[in-house]
Amino acid sequence: MAAACPDANAPLLAEAADAIEQHEAFKQEVSREMEEYSKWCKSVGWPMSALLERFIIPKPKPDPLADVLRDFGGFMPDAEDFRTALEARGLEIRAKVQ
Repeated sequence: MAAACPDANAPLLAEAADAIEQHEAFKQEVSREMEEYSKWCKSVGWPMSALLERFIIPKPKPDPLADVLRDFGGFMPDAEDFRTALEARGLEIRAKVQ
């Protein structure tokens, strides 16, 4: 099907995707460098660290459910074992009240 209906924009879309990936990688690199520089500024008492915060991409929070499942080695535990593992971390399953 793709050979019968070639997309004239495919090369442009591929170039755009590559450019986006490169830009995202650059943003991550800048973020890491600014985080290190901000830590250094704080350590020497420079107030500049607050100005650098906008360049630092926050790290995602770890998913507690993924952590519990990782403890079971990729296998889905039975409900009782899962609840026990959640309770050991101070977590619980409860209904969402609307």
